[in-house]
Amino acid sequence: MLAPKGYTQQISKDAYLAAHKTAEEKAGLLRFRLPCVLLIAALVIGSAVTVYRGIGIPSYYFTAGVMLLSAVLLCVLLYYASKIEAFVAAQEYRSFAALSDPADIVFESDELTVKGECLSRRVEYAKTRLCIETAERFVLLTDDGTMVILEKACFSEKDTTERFLRDVFARWYVKK
Repeated sequence: MLAPKGYTQQISKDAYLAAHKTAEEKAGLLRFRLPCVLLIAALVIGSAVTVYRGIGIPSYYFTAGVMLLSAVLLCVLLYYASKIEAFVAAQEYRSFAALSDPADIVFESDELTVKGECLSRRVEYAKTRLCIETAERFVLLTDDGTMVILEKACFSEKDTTERFLRDVFARWYVKK
């Protein structure tokens, strides 16, 4: 398949935050939210059963402590984890001014190049571990932990570019 034409894009803060959240939900710490909630629920239920059976005063305090700790962990997990990730993403965007600069995206047969005023980055397709497609963008996560955001609104040949990215990253492609 022939590589599509390149294009120019500029990533806004909102787009960066949304892409960062998408990446964290699919490949970062936020993907463990549901398993952790289930584990905490199991701890609470197990502790409640132990208290209900009345095994003794020392075990009562222990199980009550486990229940309280589980409730605190659940609140932190559900509320603060995504807030912390959003804060980290906002700090990254603010710290690296080059992220907001216009950049030219050039597709090659085996890599794509992102060229901005201050930054230039080559991303080999083979070294990309995950390609996440949302309604607004493609988010590429590389082996070295970096993220490349490709805004669909900026594609010059939208259908061709989307099909090309889906085909190239078929093994690592996830649609959100």
